[in-house]
Amino acid sequence: ATRMVFVSGQLGVRPDGTCDTDAYAQAVQCLKNVRAVLHASGMGVENIVRLNAYVKHDSNLKDYMRARDEWLGADTQWPRGPP
Repeated sequence: ATRMVFVSGQLGVRPDGTCDTDAYAQAVQCLKNVRAVLHASGMGVENIVRLNAYVKHDSNLKDYMRARDEWLGADTQWPRGPP
């Protein structure tokens, strides 16, 4: 049987409820939160089929893309860097 896990609404908030003010640090934390949900479901980054992100300010897009690229690793087939 195929298993599917939908992860939605993750923010750059630490488990203790605090949030960094830096856009890159928030993106890193958000992706850590996604990984934690995947891990709890017995899955990992390699199981991701689709990844959507909503970045509030265009000026923060580079920070998000850098965090995402580092998180996914160099061997992924995702679009690299900002458009």
